[in-house]
Parts: sequence; structure tokens; C-alpha cells
Amino acid sequence: MANTEAPIAVISAMEAEVHALCAQLSNAAPAYSSHIQVIDGYLANRRVVVAIAGIGKVAAALASQYLCDRYNPRALLVAGPAGRVAPTATPGTAVIASAAMQHDYDARPLVGEQGMLPHLGVSRFIADAAITKQLIRACTESVQTSERQFPCIEGLVVSGDQIIRSPETRNKIRFDHPDALCVDMETAAVAQVAFQNGVPWGAIRLVSDDADEMFDADEVIEYSRETASHVIAAILLETSARL
Repeated sequence: MANTEAPIAVISAMEAEVHALCAQLSNAAPAYSSHIQVIDGYLANRRVVVAIAGIGKVAAALASQYLCDRYNPRALLVAGPAGRVAPTATPGTAVIASAAMQHDYDARPLVGEQGMLPHLGVSRFIADAAITKQLIRACTESVQTSERQFPCIEGLVVSGDQIIRSPETRNKIRFDHPDALCVDMETAAVAQVAFQNGVPWGAIRLVSDDADEMFDADEVIEYSRETASHVIAAILLETSARL
């Protein structure tokens, strides 16, 4: 029988970030299209498709549009690690996006401010309020354990096509976007595709590093696999039944 239920779509850059989630999917079936790996299954009796998109805004946008065209999802969720921007977003913090924007997009003087997209007239894409509420609830009520705490904060996520590895670059992003909590390479792209397709979206980002000269790619990948992926899976397990 064809699997026709409108799913929740989850997008991540690397397999390490969602391997714990994929391991929990029942009746999972892999699919590939345009070099995008998709796993289609069920989580808590709710259909979920997980796309491993690749790193960066273009990869995230391609995967997001493919999911919208192929699966007509009820929601687009993006998940993975992030670098710290705000002092409050220390490594180990779970950031639930209230909005997302590109920190490296600048169409001035066609528009009056950095980040503004001329053809849309917006710079910030606002996350769906109901999704955000459920993600925060799941994070604060379900993920905390006596052994490990994951502070949960809500706010702006900024995205750009670079790994931030210097305090000077990080501080420039914070100066330009003083309310930004963390920086990644995909969220704003997913948010824009969701906006233009009329699909509700949300984001979970686990802060893995301080976005400075101490950045270590191997450590971030290990953190993604051993910690972030399990937190993401736990949050989505609690959230999926309510979306």
C-alpha cells in the first residue's frame, strides 16, 4: 500500500546529526534523488521523512524544495549543531528558533538593510508558533536528565555559508545581529523555502562550539553523533505526535 500520509519532514546536513532519529524510525525505507538521501518511516505512529541534505544553504534549499514537491509535508524541521553567538548560548544549549535569517546576504543598495531579500521584502523568516511551542515543551520537559542538562532557549538563528572559526568573525555577526543566539549553515535556507511554499517550519540547534579558533571539526562531528543526535531524536519523538 502506498504511504500517502503527509509527513513531518526533517532536514539535516550530515548523517551524524540524525542517526539516532533514523534508528528510531519504524518501517523505514531509504530513497535517493539528486544526491539527497531520504529515509521515510514512522516515529510515534506519525510519518516522518528525514533528508540528509549536505552542508550549506544551497544544499539545504535543494533538499527542502524536493521534500515540498515530493512529499507535501505538514511541517519542515531543520536540526543539527550550531556555533555560539550570544554569551547565553553556551555549548550544550538547545536553541529553538523563533526566526532565522542569513548573516552573509547583502543586497544593498537595492534594499535598505543587510539580509533583506529584494524579491520577498523580508529579512527574517518567523518560525511557526505552534511548532516552536511544542519543541520548547519537549526540550524542557523530556530531554533533561539527572546526568545531563540541556538548557533550552528560544531566539534568532543566523545562517551563512562558512564555518565560523574566529572570535572576530563571530563578534561581527553579533554586532550586526545583536539578538542572534547561534550560527549555522542551513536554517535560514530551510526557512525561506518553507515560507515560499507555505509550509510551517521550526528548528532545533544544539550549540556544539564557541565559533572561535578552538573549533575542531572532528569534535563537532563526534558531538553531533554522540550527543546532539540523541537530543534531537528525543525532542522530535515527543513533538511528532502533536504536529
